[in-house]
Amino acid sequence: MAPQLWRRQLDAGAAAITVATSFQAGVARHFGVPRIVVANQIADPAELARLSVWAGEGTAIGLFPKHP
Repeated sequence: MAPQLWRRQLDAGAAAITVATSFQAGVARHFGVPRIVVANQIADPAELARLSVWAGEGTAIGLFPKHP
């Protein structure tokens, strides 16, 4: 995770930043990333609830779980 790199990517036109976990999504959100893709399964209801709250607060959250 590299917030400075994320900012450079977004400034260069990246549509979103991809992370692997809800924890990493929280870090990205903390550093102002407006659109986050979580490329993994989120099975914990508390983690899903947290992502839902963030989405309700304006952060665009996309979930793309791995397919077995």
